[in-house]
Amino acid sequence: MGGRAHRGTPTELDAAEAEVDQLRDRTQRLVAELERRLRARASQAKDAFDKVREAADFPLQLRKHPLVAIGVSTTAAVALGIGVYVVVSRMIARRRPMGRLRARAEAVRGFLSDGLARRRPPPRLGARIIAAVLIAGATTIARGLGIAWVKRTVEEPQR
Repeated sequence: MGGRAHRGTPTELDAAEAEVDQLRDRTQRLVAELERRLRARASQAKDAFDKVREAADFPLQLRKHPLVAIGVSTTAAVALGIGVYVVVSRMIARRRPMGRLRARAEAVRGFLSDGLARRRPPPRLGARIIAAVLIAGATTIARGLGIAWVKRTVEEPQR
């Protein structure tokens, strides 16, 4: 606005113009390289997100790997069944006459030796929680199997 334009010789102007063109080309190459890197990173992030989404898609994984699903569910059902069996058999053993007699004999032995100081502690909370979880799981599995059996029976055509 208030400044004066500097006029130089044609060779100085050509040199300045060449330098500006060179700087412009260099800047454009840098911007292009940055855009390429940014697009590559975005593509990598998108691919990683797609892989995680696919890995977390439980129904898709069941369809892709049915044998693994069958193996894992069978192992879980067997472990749950064994756990329920152990818990229930211990409960039944404690309720039988010999189990009750053994518990009373231990109580009398404790009273005779140390008085009330050596009483049998109540069942631990952890054991009670595990037993409740095992029974709930077994009930859920049995209910699911029963519903599946009924559906299969009802939906199959009579032969």
